[in-house]
Amino acid sequence: MKILIAEDETIIRLDLRSLLEGAGFEVCAEARDGEEAVELARRELPDLAVLDVKMPRLDGIEAARRILDERPIPIVLVTAYGERELVIQVDDDGRGPPVAAPAGDGIAGMRERAAASGGELRAGPLPSGGFRVRARLPIEAAA
Repeated sequence: MKILIAEDETIIRLDLRSLLEGAGFEVCAEARDGEEAVELARRELPDLAVLDVKMPRLDGIEAARRILDERPIPIVLVTAYGERELVIQVDDDGRGPPVAAPAGDGIAGMRERAAASGGELRAGPLPSGGFRVRARLPIEAAA
């Protein structure tokens, strides 16, 4: 399996490479920002991409969107935010089979749990088809 790594911090990028190669994976390319990740994904055709969320020039979420627009591959987003909230966004192209969620596990249940934690969850259709789910959740400081 060929993997693309995109991480702006050199030491973290090298650690990711070492971990992946130690597990038997081939790292086919390394990017320092989101724009470079999109270019390398186009040229190297990785089987999977590992992208940092917060990168210069183009963040990991937008880089993932552009990569997926050209070629659907699994993408893992990683981050080490020091923020007080966590934002999670999932875009689904709607091409997979429908999945029936048990009571309380669908969008309404997720929205209720997000609100109970002081956050919010929004879901809706994408112009290109499929849908987007975006949650903003507060992160409690450790006591």
